[in-house]
Amino acid sequence: LAPLLPVTTEDLWRFIPGSRTSSVHLADFPNNCKALVDNDLLARWKRLLALRDHVNRELERLRQEKIVGTSLEATVSLHTDGVTASLLESYEAFLPTLFITSNVVLAPNDSKALSQVAKESPEVSESGNVFMEQDDDGQYAGSAVINVKRTTGTKCERCWRYVNSVSTSGPSGLCKRCVEALAEVN
Repeated sequence: LAPLLPVTTEDLWRFIPGSRTSSVHLADFPNNCKALVDNDLLARWKRLLALRDHVNRELERLRQEKIVGTSLEATVSLHTDGVTASLLESYEAFLPTLFITSNVVLAPNDSKALSQVAKESPEVSESGNVFMEQDDDGQYAGSAVINVKRTTGTKCERCWRYVNSVSTSGPSGLCKRCVEALAEVN
């Protein structure tokens, strides 16, 4: 924090117990930071960000085709299996925020679902919207078939997400999440 809040950190430095340099700005950075790194968390986020890149490619394709204007006008359907399914299930509530979309739907990656996705989106095989993961040995570990389409619903006037229903009483035109957030502030 010292580079960002020099005066505040200098004031706090005087009250930290133990031996130390005369100024926070003369102190060395800690060299044992590797113990603070969670490699499992980093690996999960690397996988999530790789998937987000695939989703963004599909969103950009829809933008170029003038189907959506912004990513919030889209719903992402992910037909998943293997370790990909378990990863996405653990982050399910966060996925719309990660992809900056109004909605994300997770579904199992079975043959019936894949054939339905292929009917709705025949460009599945050539557009690159299949995300595949490998384990440490290079073997298949899981996949996600990405289907992005224009969302339905009403646009929330506060967060701009498209939701199934917005409030009509109190602050009208807001989604449930925004109504709860405003109630918390007030």
